Amino acid sequence: MSRPQKSSRPGAVVLKIGGSVLDDRSSLRLAVQEVERELRAGRRVAVVVSAFLGRTNELQESLPRAVTPTDAAETLATGEFEAVRALTRALQASGLRARDLHPTQLGLIARGGSVLDSESARIDLERAGQVLDSSRVLVIPGYVASGANGWTRLLGRGGSDWSAFLLADAYRRLGHDVRCRLIKDVDGLYEADPHDGRLDFAPRRFGRVRFEDLPHLDTDPSKSIVQPKALAFARARGLEIEIATWNQSDPTVVGTEDTVFRAATTRPPLRVAVLGCGAVGRELVRQCVETDFGIEPVVVAVRDSTKSRPDVPHELLTTDLDQLFAAQPDVLVEVAGGLTDARIAVESALGRGLDVVTANKALIAEHGGSLTELSGRLRCGAAVGGGVPMLETVRRLRGHGIRRLRGVLNGTSNFVLDRIGRGLDPAKALAEARAEGLCEANPSLDLDGTDAAQKLRILVREATGENAETRQIEALDPQSASARSNGKGRAIRQVAEWQGRELRVRLESVPESDPLYRLPSTQNRLLIELQDGTVTTVDGEGAGPEPTVRALVQDLCELRREARQHSSGARTELAR
Repeated sequence: MSRPQKSSRPGAVVLKIGGSVLDDRSSLRLAVQEVERELRAGRRVAVVVSAFLGRTNELQESLPRAVTPTDAAETLATGEFEAVRALTRALQASGLRARDLHPTQLGLIARGGSVLDSESARIDLERAGQVLDSSRVLVIPGYVASGANGWTRLLGRGGSDWSAFLLADAYRRLGHDVRCRLIKDVDGLYEADPHDGRLDFAPRRFGRVRFEDLPHLDTDPSKSIVQPKALAFARARGLEIEIATWNQSDPTVVGTEDTVFRAATTRPPLRVAVLGCGAVGRELVRQCVETDFGIEPVVVAVRDSTKSRPDVPHELLTTDLDQLFAAQPDVLVEVAGGLTDARIAVESALGRGLDVVTANKALIAEHGGSLTELSGRLRCGAAVGGGVPMLETVRRLRGHGIRRLRGVLNGTSNFVLDRIGRGLDPAKALAEARAEGLCEANPSLDLDGTDAAQKLRILVREATGENAETRQIEALDPQSASARSNGKGRAIRQVAEWQGRELRVRLESVPESDPLYRLPSTQNRLLIELQDGTVTTVDGEGAGPEPTVRALVQDLCELRREARQHSSGARTELAR
């Protein structure tokens, strides 16, 4: 999560996730992926959530006949609050510091009409400004507002769209460059319902559409792809909105630009060959099988196919490396680790024009420069920072002139140092890290600084295009760290730093004023200092299989979007 400390307000995105796509645990994983996609781009994210699919109808049917409108509003609103809690927990479990908000914290007031279908709504900008800048990820219930008397009011059927537009408008008025995307169960807005079997023509999909050129929307909000009241608000405010489905690169954009059509295209799954099936490989395959990321594992290469791997379909397993390419994948995912075999496989894939995604920091640190010269595309976001978008942030800022990198880049060592700092015996701290699955049986690469140095080398190459000379690597001696951690108001950190042409990794006793002081457990943090003195901070969970898998999924989804975007560029755009 990126925090420019000396700059104009960062970009923001409001994601409205509708009940039509929020229906189970798998959809929560898709929502987390969508949030992380925006965080990688350096944006603040506010997620406006509808109730789970069918939940509002269930609550409506449960209402007694004599219920008052006020009590009905309170009951119906619980569907949105249930979804907010579920998504917030999913985000937090993924290592993202998400915060949920009640509409009253935004000063979201509705008036007019009925309690269940308000006519007007507004956000108190002064109150909203205090909370919108307080977190990188906010989760907010749609559909729900407060009346002037403090009681719950609702924004009508489909009112989550209106909630999203109100929030996007507030961000814009606060000075943020904001985007607003409605995530639906369709890939955009069509001139007619493409699923209507009575039509004798194939409806065209809008690439862009002006408000005044919109097709007639049904006056029944339950049948409209966008709530009519919300659309009227967006038009009055000149607020551009996007309509898309999960992980889409080419939404329908509703705004003021000329209307054009784009032909809809199918999105075939990204066929993936996986090399390696340890903790990371197994979890990657499991998530891709269970969740509709559009990523299809077609073969998994292992050393021993008889070993029990209940999360991996046995028919995918092979010990024959030639099968990796015989399966005709689009992408090779390398999670086997090591240098020699991994390099051979990655070079072979890239040389054949296949794309490669890897979490192998040693391989990228040693050979990343030469590998990028081959014909396939190489993605290695998972090699640095786990689920923390360090590499992507450095890539985004390199054109501004990066003069210094400093941070804690190894979650395992930070976990051990954090526990030692709290008074835990060093041997027990290391045993706890093993028990949590945060390090290998032999954690030497984490503790001796090699892992952090490899990550820093990758970051420096991304920042400058050059290799830095390793000046110093200091191993983490748990007993020594325990003795040094007794200083009041200080903490021991394994700090990786680059400036000029030299990099070093060493233990530092940092004071409370240091940005690296408050960094608990497996947290990683990178400080990126530009030539003009601006410092951007990127931080989050950096150890364990889960953050690494999420980064691999992000790289794969990015490759799939780019393939679709390339296809989109070849489409014919027709003026209305």
